[in-house]
Amino acid sequence: MAEGKWLTGLTPDQDAVEAGQQILENRFGMLIRSVEKLEAEDPGEAIHQLRVGTRRAEAAVRLLQPCLRPKIYRATRALLRSMRQAAGDVRDTDVLLTQVQQQLANADAKEQPGLELFLGHLLGQRVESEANLLRLPPEQMEAALERALAGLRAADPETFGPLARAALRKAVRRFNKTLQADTEDEANLHRTRIAGKRLRYVVELTGPCLDSTLVEEMYPRLEALQEMLGRVNDSHNALDRLIPFYQALPLLGEQAAAHYRPGLEELHAEHVQRLKVEREAFESWLAAWQEAAVPAFA
Repeated sequence: MAEGKWLTGLTPDQDAVEAGQQILENRFGMLIRSVEKLEAEDPGEAIHQLRVGTRRAEAAVRLLQPCLRPKIYRATRALLRSMRQAAGDVRDTDVLLTQVQQQLANADAKEQPGLELFLGHLLGQRVESEANLLRLPPEQMEAALERALAGLRAADPETFGPLARAALRKAVRRFNKTLQADTEDEANLHRTRIAGKRLRYVVELTGPCLDSTLVEEMYPRLEALQEMLGRVNDSHNALDRLIPFYQALPLLGEQAAAHYRPGLEELHAEHVQRLKVEREAFESWLAAWQEAAVPAFA
């Protein structure tokens, strides 16, 4: 299992503030280590871990909202959101760079120029987004952790069990609500992806101390969904960058535009096909989820 995925050692009758201290120290500790690794290790993997770490820290802060002073809660959420967005920009570009390189390796001669041009464009975006990310020092996260720990206070409920169950029920309700919307709509499917992520990270915090069924049945389904909708999101991100780039080609002159179009058109067709395949896979996943007992946790 990935480092820190499951937070064990918490008990339902544990004091909520004490549990909150353990949760914050664990999740922010992971985040601080990820920031420290940005310049020390493989940047691609470190950035991926940083983005995941911000989501896990956000889940911890949302879970502990009843125990956090409102000002501390809002400021911490805002900081984590800005970090996640900065890491997300880099990670999304990395994914697309890899895809275009793979496409280029199998492209014929007439497709190569457009792919090479787009690759250069993406590389420029990558340099800029990484520079923004590296402006986030580890000390900023350490200070945020200290403020959050200082902002913990006794609340109702006083023990962790009721707090965890309430957070889990809320996350399940919100997730199931997104499944009732029209998932053919891109925006609705995106909301399902985000709600599924949030539910998954709440399960990581609460599952081991509440119900083994959460870990054994719900969690693997959420993991599968996240992988699937992650690929959908990657293709949407690719098309969001590719289409404006393609539409701007006439600025180079019609002869140059005609030279570059074939590779970009092939890349576009590839992502359109991927979206079709993943949407069909999602419909199968949704049918299995609705037939299973897991939605009953709401």
